[in-house]
Amino acid sequence: MSADSKKLYLISCGTGEGNITLRALEAIKTCGILLGAERLAAQYAPQAVVTPADALKAADIINDSREISVGILLSGDAGFHSLATKLRPMVKNREIITIPGVGVVQSAAARLNTAWQGMDFISLHASGVAQAEFAPSRSYMILTRKGLKVEEFLDSALLNDYEIWIMEKLYSEGERICPWDGEPFECRDLTVVVLVSKQYPA
Repeated sequence: MSADSKKLYLISCGTGEGNITLRALEAIKTCGILLGAERLAAQYAPQAVVTPADALKAADIINDSREISVGILLSGDAGFHSLATKLRPMVKNREIITIPGVGVVQSAAARLNTAWQGMDFISLHASGVAQAEFAPSRSYMILTRKGLKVEEFLDSALLNDYEIWIMEKLYSEGERICPWDGEPFECRDLTVVVLVSKQYPA
């Protein structure tokens, strides 16, 4: 049995295409079994078993593969709104190694040539939609989900205090970055909305 046989690698694949790190690529090579979404498998590991984003199903496969190193391909960064959070407590008798990546936070801020360390983050991935309270002195990044309408969680009056950007498929084919003008807009997959304070731009 090799030293790696009981390891689980949570492999952050970054945002978009080409943002995966060398460390992540090296981890992929060491795994006897790879699990991941179809999009990630197609880009980085054609041999991977394509699985839905379901922590319980992934944990069952990992726990049944006791003598083989396993890797999970994760979009963005494993430490930010990732399947890894639910998965870690379900895995038994394995050393877990997390490989960091370039996530949507860094990617969106880079595309806008702004800093992200002062931003607040709001996730609408699974929660209900409600208009949040925004402080004009802060900037925000909102993680959305397919089918949400921007006008349902943002009021056009916010344009007085913020530059508001809609960003889709960052660093991927079909990337779209455009200012929001208050008109109806339906979010697609991989859409984030960024509010940059006009009072205190980064």
